[in-house]
Amino acid sequence: MRVTIGKNVLLPADDKMREEIAKHAIGEELDVELLHPRNAAFNAKVFNTIARIAKAIKANEDDCRYILLVGTGRFTKMRFGSKEIMLLPSCNKKSMTAKELEQFWEDIPAFFERAIVPKISQEDANDIRQMFA
Repeated sequence: MRVTIGKNVLLPADDKMREEIAKHAIGEELDVELLHPRNAAFNAKVFNTIARIAKAIKANEDDCRYILLVGTGRFTKMRFGSKEIMLLPSCNKKSMTAKELEQFWEDIPAFFERAIVPKISQEDANDIRQMFA
């Protein structure tokens, strides 16, 4: 279900949302989670590719995603006491817009070739390259 943002108001963007809102009383408070819309097929392609890279490097998907985020420069350094730490963004729909996910996707192949291909089999590398196409 989707909403459109108006001036200080959320408006139903489709019939499904209008039907859902009609079930509630005026003035009733609801918790709403705002998510950035994404193309479902593209989103699946990105996360399936990350899962395939994770398998090739023998890592879990979260760790692989962190490696790709750092490798493509998507982090912020922050001083925490006497240590410098890296803050990584989330790739979920709540945090990352479709445009940001597309930019991330466009940057992964160069990092993949430079840093990951030397550490995996040619078969894995070729399978993953086909996923980028």
